[in-house]
Amino acid sequence: MFDLDIELDPLTNRVYLGEYYNLCFVFLTKPSSSFAEFVSGIYQGLERHSEQFPWITGQVKNDGYTKQEDNKYRIIPFHTAPRFQVENHQKPSQFDFRSVVDEDFLMAWINGNDVPIQKFSLDSGPFPVMELKFIIEKGTSVLTISGNSKVFDMTGLCMIIRMLAKACSQESFTSLEISGMENHAAFFHNDNKMQRHDRIPVRFVPDLLLPQTTSFQERNIKWALFSFDQDALQDIKDMSMSIDSLSQYLVDTDKVLTAFVL
Repeated sequence: MFDLDIELDPLTNRVYLGEYYNLCFVFLTKPSSSFAEFVSGIYQGLERHSEQFPWITGQVKNDGYTKQEDNKYRIIPFHTAPRFQVENHQKPSQFDFRSVVDEDFLMAWINGNDVPIQKFSLDSGPFPVMELKFIIEKGTSVLTISGNSKVFDMTGLCMIIRMLAKACSQESFTSLEISGMENHAAFFHNDNKMQRHDRIPVRFVPDLLLPQTTSFQERNIKWALFSFDQDALQDIKDMSMSIDSLSQYLVDTDKVLTAFVL
């Protein structure tokens, strides 16, 4: 376990300490024989990732108030590597996702069980910096990566995932990638922090101050992130480049991801 004591510098107090940004990757018709190799690769990647960025293994705690009466937060030790949950739901599953290939993909089946951190509270902990969960269903599998909203935003979470992918492939991190992670992905309190964009909270958990009719675990989550082939990406690029004035249509990366994921 790493000896962590890092002061956070969040840009907003509008989100609860226990809220997370989540990205969900859906893989269709993966052969079951590849699951063990995939899971092993993720575990090994998390270990390599943690060696370079130990703070992803920690937990976030409230550290009182600033002179301006804003909340203070710190990252303290938690695990030796981010927790990675693996669950096989092939036997109890009543739906075979192989039947929806080449059809409109149903979203209702994505729910709270696909999210690593299901318990939500205002004042209890711990609140991990990062956790992962891999769900195996009939005909599909879902990998969800959750990041604490006090540590990084959607852009930062995407940077984390790209670096994790390199770690899983045993690729070395460049000095530019390492400095970019510390400057842009993590919201640490230090003098070297570069100018940052405003963070956009993404909320899919219920507001605890409002009357609740169903539990968080029972609520469907209306988002997913799908991968596209190279032809589809090229079509999107060609469409964007055909616009006369690009500046009128460019938006912040977080806004794009928020609109796409929610």
